Amino acid sequence: MKLPKMERGKKWSLRSQASFQREATLREQLFRVQRTISHDQRQLEEVRKDLGRRTEAAVLGNSQAAGLITPIQNRIRDVEGHIKAFEAQQDKLQAEISALAKLEPSQAKTRSDGQNALAKLAIERFEVDQKIGSALRSVRALLGERSEMTGRMLALTREIDFTLAFDGLDADRFQALEIHLPADLDAGSEAWVRWLLGERQETERYRVCDEILILPETLASPNVYRRGEEVDLTPEQLREISATLSSDDYPRRPLPKEMQSHSPRVEKCAEAAKQDA
Repeated sequence: MKLPKMERGKKWSLRSQASFQREATLREQLFRVQRTISHDQRQLEEVRKDLGRRTEAAVLGNSQAAGLITPIQNRIRDVEGHIKAFEAQQDKLQAEISALAKLEPSQAKTRSDGQNALAKLAIERFEVDQKIGSALRSVRALLGERSEMTGRMLALTREIDFTLAFDGLDADRFQALEIHLPADLDAGSEAWVRWLLGERQETERYRVCDEILILPETLASPNVYRRGEEVDLTPEQLREISATLSSDDYPRRPLPKEMQSHSPRVEKCAEAAKQDA
């Protein structure tokens, strides 16, 4: 398996899945802050109107209204201070969100270098996996040869009426080894490497129906999709969405409300299935 062209030329995903999750948390906090600011602004407008009414009444000689002016002014200052504090928090959250969406060149280079190194190691490790697969196939062939010899030995013991003890031909150990010996490891390793690198597989296009859909991250994509966005899914991924993501174990770590989806749904789009180039 050669180093894919994308590893030498194509840029990997600039942002990680964790970055999108952090952004979702910040946006949830921003929404609450903005909602508080809107509430306080409406309250401030009402208090100012009340101050205007009390002031007019005081001018007309209403002493009770005059006595309420100072407390109302104090209330206005309190609400204004509250709004100012939350506006500062709003600016801070917006700045953090912007920083997540736009990496500095040095940050982008560090991430890209790390992604390239990870891709290279994954491919080099696959070459080792191929050697392991080849060695396992050789061991399986030897085990088959040994099993055939054991069968011939058993036939001879019967011919000469030779009494065998339990596992007298020393076959069980190697039969157990053959049973538990994994098969086709290198094929599975190749599929994993191609998945990690985000190489296109046979997929069909779907549209996300829930607030959020999170699939395992690859080097090519953080795989975070929001309602209405389109995603290309393999049959295996589609099964995982139904069997795994909809379980009570998903999500496996705390996420903000907008990123929680215990029954993620997708609908099939009209576009034709995508094939490997």
